[in-house]
Order: sequence, then C-alpha cells, then structure tokens
Amino acid sequence: TFVKMADQALIDEYKDRVEAAGAPMLTLADFTNIKLLCEGGFGKTYSATFLRTGQEVVLKQILIRREAQEQAIIHEIEIHRNMQFGFIARFIDQFREGDDEQYIVMEYCRGGDLYNYIKTLKSQRKLADENFVWNVVAQIVITVGYLHSYRVVHRDLKPENVFLTEDMEVRVGDFGISKVLDAQLSFALSMKGTLRYVSPELLLEKKFHKSGDIWGIGVTIYELLTQHRPFDGKNETEIQRKIVKEDPAPIPPQNCSDRLRNLVSAMLIKDRFKRISLNQILKFPEINQRIKAYAKEMIGTSQERSRVYLQHLIDDIDITPPEIPSISGINPDGSYSNPTQVSGVQAPIGSVRFDIKDERIATQRIGENSQSLTRLIQLSDQKRNTVSISPEIQAGIGVVQIAVRFDDAKGENRAYRWLGVIFSGYAIPDSYYPGQDEASAGYCGSDGSVVHITPRTIDKYIDGNSPYENGEIVIAEVNMHPEREKRTLHFFTNGLWQPIYFVGLPDRIKFCVQRYYNMTTAQVVWMKQYPTPTVVRDIPNVLAINW
Repeated sequence: TFVKMADQALIDEYKDRVEAAGAPMLTLADFTNIKLLCEGGFGKTYSATFLRTGQEVVLKQILIRREAQEQAIIHEIEIHRNMQFGFIARFIDQFREGDDEQYIVMEYCRGGDLYNYIKTLKSQRKLADENFVWNVVAQIVITVGYLHSYRVVHRDLKPENVFLTEDMEVRVGDFGISKVLDAQLSFALSMKGTLRYVSPELLLEKKFHKSGDIWGIGVTIYELLTQHRPFDGKNETEIQRKIVKEDPAPIPPQNCSDRLRNLVSAMLIKDRFKRISLNQILKFPEINQRIKAYAKEMIGTSQERSRVYLQHLIDDIDITPPEIPSISGINPDGSYSNPTQVSGVQAPIGSVRFDIKDERIATQRIGENSQSLTRLIQLSDQKRNTVSISPEIQAGIGVVQIAVRFDDAKGENRAYRWLGVIFSGYAIPDSYYPGQDEASAGYCGSDGSVVHITPRTIDKYIDGNSPYENGEIVIAEVNMHPEREKRTLHFFTNGLWQPIYFVGLPDRIKFCVQRYYNMTTAQVVWMKQYPTPTVVRDIPNVLAINW
C-alpha cells in the first residue's frame, strides 16, 4: 500500500530487465510529456512519462558546474539508490545528458508537495486536520530515523521536500542534495533557497548535525499548523538573527492540541543538545502507535537491511545511539592531546616526507624543522591528485599515528580533504583518490564518508564518521600487527574516535593525502610510534571494513 501496486510492478519489471539483459542507457529521448515543475539553485525538476514503462515519473536535473562535483554526485546517487523505504520517494534510475547535466528518475507523487498543500489550505481558509498532521509527523520521523540508522542526514527538510501521494501518504525526497556541491558553494547556495528552514547550529557552526533534521521537522510541522514560517524577515540578516535568538510566535491554541503544540516547540529548541531527540519523539503515544503500525505493515516486504530497524521500532528499542565518547581533545593553541595514550616518540622508521612527483604540487621551501618535507602546497587546480607519505610502514612495526592538518591559504574553506592509507607497492595513477580501488582506503573531510572500493563492495561510500574542516587536525592510526587479520586502521577527528575503521591491512603501507585546489595545503603535524593501540570501549555504530 505504500507504493501503488501497478507502479511498483512497473518499476520492478523495468529493474529486472535492466539487471538481466543490460538495457541501454537512458536518455531524454526515453521520456515524453516533459513539464517543468520547479527550478532551483541546483537544476530543474520535471514531470514526464517514462516510455519504457508508461508510468509518470519525476526527472530531477542536477547541473554539474565543476568537475569536482562529479564524485559527490555519484555518492548521492548511490545513497538514493540504496535508500529503498516506504516513505522515501522511490529511486528508479539515473542517466547523464551531455557533460553538465545529471538526471535522477524518481517516483511521481500525484498529491504534490506539502508546500502547495499548505497554500491550498490557506486559500480555502481551512486548518490542517490534526489526525493528518500526526500522520505526517510520524511518517517523516520513521523515515528520518531510517536515514540516521544508516548514517545519512537529510539536511534539507522543508515543506517543498515532503511529497504526498494520492492517498495523502508522505514521500520524503531530495535528501542530501546539498552534499552534491563542493564545500565553497554548498553553504552559500543552500542558504538562498532554504535559509528560513536551517537550524541555529548550521548558522553558528557551519556544520550539519543529525539534530538539524529534528529542527527541519519542527519548522515543517509549524508551517503546516500555522500556514506561515516560524522565522521570516525582510532580509537574510534579520532571518538569521531570528533563527539564532528569537522564539517563533506561539501556535494558536485553536489550531491543534497542547500535545502537538508542545512537540513542535520541543523540536524548535535552539540548543541542539537540549532539543528533543528522535528516541524521545518516538515515545509520544500519538507517534508510537502510528510508527508501530507502519513498521508491522512494512517489515514483511522490506529489504533485509531495513528489517532490523523496523523490528527495533516494534520492540521499542532506541534506534539512535548516544554521542561518540571523546578520548582526547584539541588544545586552544591547536596542539593535540591524547590522555589515553602514553607519550609517543618519533617513529624510528625513516624521515617523514611527501612523495611528490607532479610539478603542480610543491613542498614548502621555507620554515624550520623540515617543513619543506612535511607540508605540501597545491600550485594549481588538479583533479584528484593523491600523494603518498614516506616512510613505508611494514607489518610487525606496531602502532603508528599520523596527524595531518589541511588548510586553505586563501581562507575560502575549499574542499577535497582526504586522508588515507595505500599499499606502498602501488603506482598511484593520475586522477586518483584514496579508496578508489583495492589498493587504498580513504576518509573524506567534506562529508565524513569512508571509501574502499572492491569488486565485492556494496556501498561505495560508507557514512558514519564525522567530517573535518580546513584548520582541523585529523589523525590516522595503524596497528601493523604481524598477523594480517589483527592489523587495523582507525581515524580520529576533533578528539573523537570515529566508528568506521578497517581491518586486514596489507603487509606494506604508506599514509596518503589528497588536495585539489590551488593554494590548498596538507601538513604532517606529527608521525609517531606507540607501544600499544588506542582503545575506546562502547563506541556506538561501530563498523569494521575488511580490506
């Protein structure tokens, strides 16, 4: 019942043909009756008839303004392809048109979006039915919980991204699209269209957090109940001030019950640490009974990866973990302290230096303490250039840590920050990023994803680790045990042990980094050897990836 059976059959039949026979790649010629629905900063959205199945679909166009966006766009497509869930707008296929247009084919929702539903209510001078509002809250919450359980943050919840079927069921769409853009564009462009819906912490910290999705739900439901935005103003400065410092006007008592009004207020608490959590929302009786009913209906036909999540909802088991415990911290002067480790010593494995072979990268020729060996500067834009760091680290040497600080000399906080490990016998090709194949593993700073692509890989980009910015220190720790199955690679960001790590490293490895833009840098703060590995217990959502 969550996807109309006729449409579902068409989608499944089409996908079976693609998998079995290798159907030709899609082009715009495979669609007719193409009509513009809306236009945004990232591209246009159309409705169309899919000639291969006869069904009505949505075509989402993403304009590729820079080569650097391609890798992130592939990432988003992979996320959407894998997020098959009852209340998510269903992914059907994708294709490329020319050099600068990427299209995603999705389920068409005949009920329009929540934004237009609110406009209709306002024009008819009607209030939203409270039972319908509780349904909307529950359906968005179960979907956001599903995304969070797989370490995906929506980032852009608002009425325009909540679609409705003919039966008035929710379909959440456009999750993660802000990640498509590179770091220097994503914040500015997303603010143009969604400033009124962003959380205070995004404005103050310039970072996305899971709690920001709770804020997005709160703003969306507030608008559904009142038919106006909670934070508005004459200009961007006034809107930002209200989001950060002012409470919205109270929801009129006649619009809904006290319980619903109190829930929305709890979602709009400005301090993200005090804001109501997803687990607390699930305990509201009005939400809990609906969530359990949805979960019981969906669990029998869901993918294996969704069933554990749905069973937890049925059994009232908390679905989101607590914050990752901190084991160390960055000092005010930028130095790094780790109270759980004994003092490290300079690794007796050779001098630290970048293995630079490209004339468009230079080591710094000034400074003391061998800065020319431990800091590289990108002299011009170059796509995905990965540089290894000597010395080689061999099996049996034990625990080695490297701390790297990425910076942007232009102060523009540009992206392409990668730290990883690579098999030291591998000749790194041009246009290569850490984790691109079986020879390496990489950790991306812009979105925190971990990458190690092999023929067996299901999820090319695995979310769960925290992103790291220019100016921050990120640490990689390898334990090069004599036995391969005991060799590990862990990452630390902002003093936190990250939950996604690797086991089974090769016999010989080097650390590696990647930069892209002119005047972006990477500096080895230290490279040290330790007698024992760092140990932190009770880390939530731990995932070991076998090399």
